[in-house]
Amino acid sequence: MTAPTSKHHTLLFVDDEPNLLEGLRNQFRKGYVVSTACGAARGLELLREHGPFSIVVSDLRMPEMDGVQFLSIVAREYPSTVRVMLTGNADLETAMKAVNQGQIFRFVCKPCPRDIMAGVIAAAGEQYDLLMAEKVLLEKTLKGCVKVLIDILALANPAAFGRAQRVKTYTAQIARLMQVNDVWKIEVAALLSQIGCITLPPETMEKVMANQALTTAESAMFAAHSNIGRNLIATIPRLEDVAEMIGRQHNLHCRVRSNSHIPPNIVLGGEILKAVTDFDRCLVDTRCKQKAIQSMERHARDYNPDVLQQLHSLEIPEDGMATRTVAIRDIQTGMILAEDIRTKDGLLLLPKGQAFDDATKRRLENFHSGGRIQNDVHIHV
Repeated sequence: MTAPTSKHHTLLFVDDEPNLLEGLRNQFRKGYVVSTACGAARGLELLREHGPFSIVVSDLRMPEMDGVQFLSIVAREYPSTVRVMLTGNADLETAMKAVNQGQIFRFVCKPCPRDIMAGVIAAAGEQYDLLMAEKVLLEKTLKGCVKVLIDILALANPAAFGRAQRVKTYTAQIARLMQVNDVWKIEVAALLSQIGCITLPPETMEKVMANQALTTAESAMFAAHSNIGRNLIATIPRLEDVAEMIGRQHNLHCRVRSNSHIPPNIVLGGEILKAVTDFDRCLVDTRCKQKAIQSMERHARDYNPDVLQQLHSLEIPEDGMATRTVAIRDIQTGMILAEDIRTKDGLLLLPKGQAFDDATKRRLENFHSGGRIQNDVHIHV
């Protein structure tokens, strides 16, 4: 049996026996792009220089670093690479250790017949293709779902959408300053943090944004938005953690930390959301970053102290930005509003700070053609 033609697959064979490596190269060079490394250290060098590879096949018994340690590093740094263990030691304990620590796809005993090795490599290639297809599908599906939800929020509740955009900007900065894992989850949670507000009447959300007093009924409606958002997002596969962060965005620091069963990344995500959402609210009130932080520091126990400290390092996008006036027809994707856009009868269409996309520009064009808004808008430069 010969290896199938799979030139899009890249193979890396790692062993301390040069003759074995040469034999593997000769066997698979017609069907694959093959690299070989004599020892784990050289294997890691090739991964850094030319990786990630589709498939890595490693011997178990090698000097300095064995195959289990080597493939464990590969699993951590190149999770999409399919890993195969090749060894002359076929004991069960070694096999279990290799599978558990190195997350091995196949465990092959040597000497291994050529047709069996060819079958293993072919199966590994199919597994790699499956992983890549799932990854692409997942990324496109998640991005598509998030975009649709954000577009709906922008159209249904512009004030809530404006806050979500600002919260996302602040959240991204803090997550990077704190070097948190899975930054994308916290950023998506920030973008969708106000999705539950689609249940609020626009006038109620505007009162919230202006920090005006709410009626008892309005307070109850607003307090429920985080749980509504959690329930909406939890139905989307792979966004379960994001949903939990959204649901915890109003939790106090001391109360969240008392629930030790909650994964730390979800706890921190919720704490960042709470801090930046409250910061945005205080900034609307004070129009000064330092005054907003000082207001929050008077209730410091409500916040994660590390997150609260990072607020001082935030860059406010509007600081130092000039504005200019453009006609609606001249608006381009990515332009940022410098002032709220309202209809002649006071309805908020787009909030200050919102970035334009095709949907928001079309909305303005429709309202302008109906004579409900002026032609000129103010944008940041």
